[in-house]
Amino acid sequence: MQVSIQINPRQLARLDAFLAEFPRKAGIALQRAVNKAGSKAFTVAKRAIASELGIKQADLVTAHRFGSPGRGRTGKAIDLIKAGKDKYEATLRISGRRIPVIFFRGATTSGEKSKAAGRKGKGVRFKIGRRGYTAVRNAFLAKMQSGHVGTCIRRGKKRYPIYELLGPSIPYVAEKNAEFKTDLDLDVRPLMEKELDRQLDLII
Repeated sequence: MQVSIQINPRQLARLDAFLAEFPRKAGIALQRAVNKAGSKAFTVAKRAIASELGIKQADLVTAHRFGSPGRGRTGKAIDLIKAGKDKYEATLRISGRRIPVIFFRGATTSGEKSKAAGRKGKGVRFKIGRRGYTAVRNAFLAKMQSGHVGTCIRRGKKRYPIYELLGPSIPYVAEKNAEFKTDLDLDVRPLMEKELDRQLDLII
C-alpha cells in the first residue's frame, strides 16, 4: 500500500509566479512543505496502526521485523520516501506479511503461568488490538531453528509439522482503518498547505 503526499494542481497553479521568479527557492519551499506533511503522515500511520493492533510503534519501523524484504526496500513495515530535487512528492509506503501471534498482547501468558506452576500448558491466549482475548486451547510456544519463538499448533495427531499462528498484515489493517484515513485528511493535507504558505513567506 502506498500513500502519495504531493502538492495538488490547484496549489501548483498558485505557485507559478513564485517558480518563475525564484525557481530554486520555490522548489526548496515545495520540498520542505511536502516532507513536513510526509513526516506527519508517517507519525499518523504508526500511531493508528499500532493502536489498532495493540503492538509497539517501534516494531513498525524496525527493519526486517514486519516489513517485506526486497530490492529498494528497507524491510520496515512503514517507511517514508521523501521529496527531493525536482521531485515534489513524498511516498508513505506500508508493506509486510502477516504478523506472528507471539507479538500480540498476552500471547505467552497462559503458557508461562502453566510452566511456572509445573503443569502441562493449556493453550495460549492473545489479544489483537481492541478485541477481546482469543484462546487457542491446543496452541503452544515453540522455538524455531532461527531462534524465533512462535505460537504454534499441530494439525492432526502427528508431532510434525507444526504451524505458526498469524494475525493480520500491516497493509490489510491500514486499508481497513478508517481512523488512519480520516487523520490523513484532517491533519496532513491542511498542514502541508500551512507549511507551504510559511515557506513562501520566507522567500518574499
